[in-house]
Amino acid sequence: MIAKCKCQSCGGEVEFEAAEFEFSSETSHRKLGQTINCPHCQKPTQIYMNKSEFVAPKKPGLVEGLREIWTDPKWLERQDAKQRSQRMTACADCGAPMSRRALWCPACGSIQRSLFGLIFQIAGTMALVWLVFVALGWLILKLIESVSGN
Repeated sequence: MIAKCKCQSCGGEVEFEAAEFEFSSETSHRKLGQTINCPHCQKPTQIYMNKSEFVAPKKPGLVEGLREIWTDPKWLERQDAKQRSQRMTACADCGAPMSRRALWCPACGSIQRSLFGLIFQIAGTMALVWLVFVALGWLILKLIESVSGN
């Protein structure tokens, strides 16, 4: 099925295969998909489908899923690649692959998170360590009091 939307830059009509639509987010009345180059102005534009037109792809049932695993020798490799891509992102400065949770890029060293977030994370860890030491000190104090009280 061919779907149509309008380019955000030139207003030209963009046609795309609805089966190849990759859902990324949604607004109140549209499902937003991947960004492609407009065939008219060659500028990037995000394709979309109205919610009334959007049909979610059917998930395979158990039998179909097992059949795919048994008959496709590359299935495991694709699943590993999919998981790696979900855990990894590209550095904003150099484009090297890095963990989504990394504070800085291992290739170029640029900081990927805000300084406030880093300070907050360090302060939270220090507060947790301090709380553990206070609890242990209190337990030791109560233990000494109970031994000397008897």
